[in-house]
This record gives sequence, C-alpha cells and structure tokens, in this order.
Amino acid sequence: DSTLQECSASQLLEDEGKTTSSSSSRVSREEELEHFLESDLEMAAHYYRMAAETTDNARAHFNLGFLYEWGLGLKQDFPLAKRHYDLAASGSSTEAELPVAIALWAMSIHERC
Repeated sequence: DSTLQECSASQLLEDEGKTTSSSSSRVSREEELEHFLESDLEMAAHYYRMAAETTDNARAHFNLGFLYEWGLGLKQDFPLAKRHYDLAASGSSTEAELPVAIALWAMSIHERC
C-alpha cells in the first residue's frame, strides 16, 4: 500500500516537472483547463435551466441566478440573475428566502463594482 502511494507521489512529481518545464506548456495547460472549466459550467447551466423550466426547482433557479450574476458558463446578466433569484424565493418552500436575500444584497454591491 505504501509502495503504491510512493509510486503515485513520485509519478505526480515527475508529471508536474514535465508540465511546468517550460512556460509555453504551462500556458497551454492553463488554457486547456480553462476551456474544460468553461464547458463544464456551460453544461451545468444547461441542466439547471432544464430543471428550472420543467420542475420550477428553487435550487436550480438560485444556481442559475448565481451563474448569470458572475458570468460563469453564461453571459453575465444582472437582470436575469435577479429574475432567477426571485423565482427561487417565490416557490412554496421558505428555505430559499434567506439565501436569496443575501444573494440579492451581495449582487447589489457586485453591480456597483
């Protein structure tokens, strides 16, 4: 078991040395990671939108509000962010009211920056 851990650790260090040996490979690796992150966020937005539209799920609306507010996987859009935050709070459950109130307060500051 410890041999496996040592082997894995040494392999990671070796791989790390290979990826950071030149600045161009580091930049391309960062760009590659950024691309994967953006595509994951776009996919998350797609599924949150589906859940919000089909089930009117408060969590999906809240998460869409967050993604729109910060421009993660979607184009930044404060009015749409507010709309989704409001839809999250308008559901039958009251558990979203406090998080939505905090998110709207924080967004009012974020919009001014």
